[in-house]
Amino acid sequence: MSASSQLQTEPETLAPAAAEYEAGVEINTRNQSLDVLRGIAVLLVIVHHYAQANASLLHIGAFGVDLFFVLSGFLISGLLFSELNLNRRISLKQFFIRRGLKIYPAFYCFLLLTLPLAHRPPLRNFLAEALFLQSYAPHIWQHTWSLSVEEMFYLVLPLLIVLLTRIERLHWIPAISAGLIVSCLVGRISLASSVVDFNQTHLRMDSLFAGVALRYVRHCDRHQFETWAPRIGWGTIFLLPQGFAQFLSPTWGAVIVTSNLIGFSALLWFSQVRAFKSRAVAWIGRYSYSIYIWHMVVAMLLWELWPASFWGCCADIAASVLLGVGMALLIEAPVLSVRDRVFPSRSVCASQ
Repeated sequence: MSASSQLQTEPETLAPAAAEYEAGVEINTRNQSLDVLRGIAVLLVIVHHYAQANASLLHIGAFGVDLFFVLSGFLISGLLFSELNLNRRISLKQFFIRRGLKIYPAFYCFLLLTLPLAHRPPLRNFLAEALFLQSYAPHIWQHTWSLSVEEMFYLVLPLLIVLLTRIERLHWIPAISAGLIVSCLVGRISLASSVVDFNQTHLRMDSLFAGVALRYVRHCDRHQFETWAPRIGWGTIFLLPQGFAQFLSPTWGAVIVTSNLIGFSALLWFSQVRAFKSRAVAWIGRYSYSIYIWHMVVAMLLWELWPASFWGCCADIAASVLLGVGMALLIEAPVLSVRDRVFPSRSVCASQ
């Protein structure tokens, strides 16, 4: 398969979205609702990791990662579907270069700058981090397993879309997503008696592909997508069981991951017709990647310096956001500026 593959879109599935773009319905701007959701996701994760120092604090923030996964599936597939509509082809080379420049510089700077805090980790742990194998191998930082899951998703999704388009089976995407939801659920339940966390990529790909399926539905028939959004919004009720996760059995913990992806898919769907407006949270969401990778450094320091408390949690949030935004402006923003000049986006959805 060539790095830049000529593809013909399926007119019965993607042509309506192409017409919308040509008419200027959707332009190259940031979607504030998505930034708000990203901001909420990273804030939940920050609270969760600070709460580890005090069992009395709520641990529901753990499902912030599930929200990140659904959002990633929705956003990345949007880039690919948009490129298909506009150019009738996907440049795999362009996609992988742009993704790499988004992910790697910020992460590798984090990894190298924080090595002194890791107290001379084994080489295999460092290699697991450097090669994004954290979801399967021993690694240095507790939270980077999710980056491994997403990185493997970034490698698989464009190749899958290329294949499905080439064989004219792009409409299989919802069925693939449904199959992954069932198979991942079965896989998690089967391992519930032997593992505590379901962090391996093959056990979490269902959340990412739920976002892909949602984006596909939006591209196929935007009118129906928007018509159904208020009714689908009730699906956020599936998020409620997470509040009781620590009191349930490991098997129910496996089910809750599925419950979360359904609830967040409903929330994301609803957000596309009823805008979520919060400039502060959207601002945090804009820098969520850098905030996410740096927040554990702040949490570790506060565990030692400040007993777990409400004000300690507030300090953790503030310090994590400020550090993450600062590192984003120092490292991520200059790299992305060069990226966008040298490798301009081939998609209208270019805020990634």
